[in-house]
Amino acid sequence: LAYLDRVPDQEHRNEGYRAGKFRDALLIAFLACRPVRLANATSMTIGRHLVEDEGRWACSFDARETKDKRALAFSLPDLLIPYLETYLDTYRPILLKCNKSQHLWISTRRTPMSEQAIYWNTSRLTEELYDRRINPHMFRDCAASALATDDPEHILAIARILGHASIDTSNRHY
Repeated sequence: LAYLDRVPDQEHRNEGYRAGKFRDALLIAFLACRPVRLANATSMTIGRHLVEDEGRWACSFDARETKDKRALAFSLPDLLIPYLETYLDTYRPILLKCNKSQHLWISTRRTPMSEQAIYWNTSRLTEELYDRRINPHMFRDCAASALATDDPEHILAIARILGHASIDTSNRHY
């Protein structure tokens, strides 16, 4: 979040580059708070997966859109909302230029970001910020580890947080 606060005042090659940095940092903050699978993060569209209602933002995916074939719905944390709204109002239009798209994550080429682009940009910016590459899936590992170490009484919640059908899947992979 501190990086997101600095982006508007940093020197950048151009506004498109600044917008891309803000988008990537927001994506990292989003994954840190809501560690969805890369396919779901990539497919997010405004008005379908991401919806605003009276100042609250919520995300949802139909069962057919998730790996475990179970619907997934969650609200965005209050601390992300000002950054999301800044991205939507300021930086996303810069990335789109004259193009139109409902996809949330827009590339510097004015098109929806691919899974590969999100993976690469997330890994690259986390390395810049933390001296370690953290790919989108690693946020899921971090969520499982944090819950296990910081709140072990609620470890069973990790299955739902990660979108697993059962805790057995979480135990096998994390």
